[in-house]
Amino acid sequence: MRILGFEFRRILSDKLLWIFAAVSVLINFMLVFANAPDADRCIWLGENCGPVTEDSVAIFEKDCNSKLQNAQKRYTALYGGETDDIDVLYLRGCIGDENDYEVMILQMQMASHGRAVLDGNYHFALDTFAASRGSMFTFQVEDAHERIVEMNKNGETAQFSPFRFSNARETLYGMLLPAVVIETAIISVYIVLRSLEVEFAHGTASVVYCTRTGRRLNLIKTLSAVGVMTVLYAAISAASLTAYFILTRQGVSLSSYVAASVYPGQLPKSSMTELQYLAATIFVGYAVPVVMTLLSAAVGNYQSNSYFGLAVMGAVVGIMILFQRMCTGTMTLGNLILAGNPMALLLKFKDGKLLFRMGELFSYTPDCYSAPLFECAVAAAWLSAGMIILFFARRYFRRKDLW
Repeated sequence: MRILGFEFRRILSDKLLWIFAAVSVLINFMLVFANAPDADRCIWLGENCGPVTEDSVAIFEKDCNSKLQNAQKRYTALYGGETDDIDVLYLRGCIGDENDYEVMILQMQMASHGRAVLDGNYHFALDTFAASRGSMFTFQVEDAHERIVEMNKNGETAQFSPFRFSNARETLYGMLLPAVVIETAIISVYIVLRSLEVEFAHGTASVVYCTRTGRRLNLIKTLSAVGVMTVLYAAISAASLTAYFILTRQGVSLSSYVAASVYPGQLPKSSMTELQYLAATIFVGYAVPVVMTLLSAAVGNYQSNSYFGLAVMGAVVGIMILFQRMCTGTMTLGNLILAGNPMALLLKFKDGKLLFRMGELFSYTPDCYSAPLFECAVAAAWLSAGMIILFFARRYFRRKDLW
């Protein structure tokens, strides 16, 4: 334990590590600041979002119709014609300022959405999803229909979620959390390779590793790296999320069901609030830097040059992304094999375009990423594979000549 504590402190004493961490947090702050919804819009949504009821929908419809009629009267008085085009009415100065225009658009969207929910016209289209199953996991189609029945019974869509009427959810799951995972993974690779290189760089490897106890030191270095990476992942996540919720004022969205926040093309597999989904996404995302740490440790055991190790890890990640690019998305064994690597927890390619998919984890989507327990299976499989690869790398390290 004393050696473990010493290695932990030695890693934390690396100034470059703290520079990387500070730059990561700064980048995340900039992402949030640049993509946060308008503050007035967030405040209005926070004050007006709630349950979808006949009364709440009627209020939005009444306000919209009243504002639209007044705007049309002004337009007729000024220009002598008639139009119901909201954009034209705004550009001709008949609605008010930009804030009035934004509120009117939100009221129209919420009234339309609420009426569709109340009338039973809010459907999760499953035709594309069913077609994507092919001959594999066809039972998921029936499961998806049962999930819709459960969702309607629980009233999961009978909510006005602020996430649905702004880009805040896209900022969180499409930018911020992927950035946290990628930054932590890069830092973890640096920590491990730099730590395993130290003895060789200082010419003390032949002395330190000449005994069995000494050769266990590189395992302790790996464990220390995992510990430091975990602390950094938690710290960077906490700092980034704090800035996000302060700037976007989306705390009220965390109590909403995921089904009320996403669009019909994405059907959550289970009944989760946004807070539960956020916690699950952070936990699953943590698997990516852990796997990168294990693979980096294996590379560091095979060779001692950290720059070469970085090149190897870059090639490994590049191959994983290439496999995601080759995956067509439909449910076939070949696509499952191509998609079954840690990068699938972060991204996918759709119509040749790279998309971060952390906002649609644990969901029925028309692609192979919605296979049963896909995220858990990928994380568990690669954590196991990483430990096996590290085991054989350590066997090689124990046998190689260090003199």
